Amino acid sequence: RLQKAPHRPQFFEGVWLGVVCSNFPSSCGPHSLIAFEASTLFLLGIFPLYIPFWASWSSMSSPSSFKTLHTSSISSSDFYRLLTSMVVPRPIALVTSLNEDGRTVNCAPFSFFNALSSNPATLCVSVTSMARAQRPDKDTLLNVLRTKEFVVHASQVHAAALVNWCSAELPHGQSELDANPTSVHVSLVPSTRVAVPRIEQCGWALECILHSTVQIGERGAVGATTLLIGEIVVAHIKEDLLDAKGLVDAAKLQPLARLGGSNYCTISEVFSLERPKIAKKKD
Repeated sequence: RLQKAPHRPQFFEGVWLGVVCSNFPSSCGPHSLIAFEASTLFLLGIFPLYIPFWASWSSMSSPSSFKTLHTSSISSSDFYRLLTSMVVPRPIALVTSLNEDGRTVNCAPFSFFNALSSNPATLCVSVTSMARAQRPDKDTLLNVLRTKEFVVHASQVHAAALVNWCSAELPHGQSELDANPTSVHVSLVPSTRVAVPRIEQCGWALECILHSTVQIGERGAVGATTLLIGEIVVAHIKEDLLDAKGLVDAAKLQPLARLGGSNYCTISEVFSLERPKIAKKKD
């Protein structure tokens, strides 16, 4: 989980403020204040605590502290690792689709995923080519392009082991759910509008039909991707996840999100900010 950085002991702050308030001459200027602060901290023996704070602030405000990279000078695989450590946290779509036999269900997680619009209701899933010359296309991509249907599910903390397992590269056509070695129980139920079944244990599921695709990079090349844009035709939501307004309560959902490397996270703190309303000027 993401946690707050530890705060330095308030005892030292109280001591410093007490010394300043009782001993600092009110007639001194701002430069004298800085000198007095440093000397006071030295006398208290806590100047080492002050230095890291000042140094970190200086490094944050200094342009020379940034590392500049040109994407043309770094391999796509190296930049993928860097990019996925920068763009965090990322929601994870757990996608089911039907294999060629029309019966076996493929299941795979994708963290290059998000909502797109509400009219029409759409979402997008980016399916990146695998680093294999023989079969660079993932089964999810092949299935969706063939059937034009798929279902996107919520990835949740309680099913983290299953989500991770479904990222394994199994032989073509094999179902990750049938071979599931985790303790997470999975049962499939029929969808309402699409032929692809959905996972009953997931907090929500979105039945999608393929709206369009966007090919980014040469298909099959390492790092290239096919953006699947799906139109959401039916939404299934567990009622115990809804709040009084009929919206999903994120604290109850406990969504699983992706970080860089092999790291995941979930929500540890929620806060609200009202969108600013700017008064219109009168003519």
